[in-house]
Amino acid sequence: MRVITTEQRNGGLDYLRCILMFLIIIGHIQSESFIDTLTINDSICIWLFEKVIGSAERLSINGFLMISSWFLVDKKLEGKKFIFTWMMVWSINVVITVSMFIFKIVPFSIVYAIQACMPIIGRPQWYMCEYLLLLLSIPLINKLLSLVDVNSIRKFLIFAGFYMVGVSTFVPLDYTQPMFSEYFWFIFVYVLIFYLKREKIVSRIARYGIVLSIASYTLIIILFCLDEFLLYHKGEIFLNIANYYCDHYEALPAFLCSFGLFVSFANLKCKPNNIVSLIARSTGAIYIIHSVPVFWRYDSFKLWENVFHISYWYSKNMLPLAMFVISVLVMLVGTIIYVIYRCLFERIAERSKYVKILINLLDSVVYHNNDNLE
Repeated sequence: MRVITTEQRNGGLDYLRCILMFLIIIGHIQSESFIDTLTINDSICIWLFEKVIGSAERLSINGFLMISSWFLVDKKLEGKKFIFTWMMVWSINVVITVSMFIFKIVPFSIVYAIQACMPIIGRPQWYMCEYLLLLLSIPLINKLLSLVDVNSIRKFLIFAGFYMVGVSTFVPLDYTQPMFSEYFWFIFVYVLIFYLKREKIVSRIARYGIVLSIASYTLIIILFCLDEFLLYHKGEIFLNIANYYCDHYEALPAFLCSFGLFVSFANLKCKPNNIVSLIARSTGAIYIIHSVPVFWRYDSFKLWENVFHISYWYSKNMLPLAMFVISVLVMLVGTIIYVIYRCLFERIAERSKYVKILINLLDSVVYHNNDNLE
């Protein structure tokens, strides 16, 4: 098992990964519970917390994708990374789902059993599906990028950016996904980060990152307030534009907010911290453990209600504090599970001849010509 020391890590991006995962958990608590239906009339403090903090969940998706791409563009990939990432998704889903069935916490369902055993089929955890697909595609993408010059890459980014970012920004329909898929968005962001890193652009624009993020997110919050004003005075929301710009991470406000944070933290001069780096490495496991389908697809069992009792904390006017504490607890539990997985399950898998066969097969078929691009 390859151990990454703190000296090899980017301290700024480790901090950013922790922040983004915290925001994702807050957002999932909100979107998978009654909190998402609260209005300013219920509680102005909770409404502000929900909109300012909870709405940042979708904005975090681009941040994670940019961070992953930053390290992948310089890395000679091997089949081992894909296999062990897939196995982490599979093992956590299976253990949690089977345990829920055995202890009769939820009734048995063949659909969720199949999804747990094949977690990248049927999109129960869409981000990991697209990330694994990106890992398989990177050798081909790198090969294509090596055949073209910088100007061609720049033209592609301009065209693809207009087609995906521009259209989804200026045509705010409920669904713009038919114009592209998440997979193509992952490829676009990967190529963008490849271009920025190869041309050493990030360090030149890092000083503007925080300002760009604050300005973009402030615009979204202003739109939320405008929507609430129209709802209160007119009885309807015009296009629901604020929710649209949060939900559609490819739209310009969300994209610029994530991009500004990324370039700022990527260029942040700070030493890696052992604890922060461990949590940052665990963010994949943290994401998986709290988004297993059986936790939120049953009406009879909801993770945030049945385990963490958020209705109780709401009745005590302590919901924002409870959401903060719950998010921290989920991150700690996920980190512990990740360490157990790496120390036990992954070490056992490394010795398996069948796993070695799969790794060698991927290395020979997919990653055989995966050279670093200079």
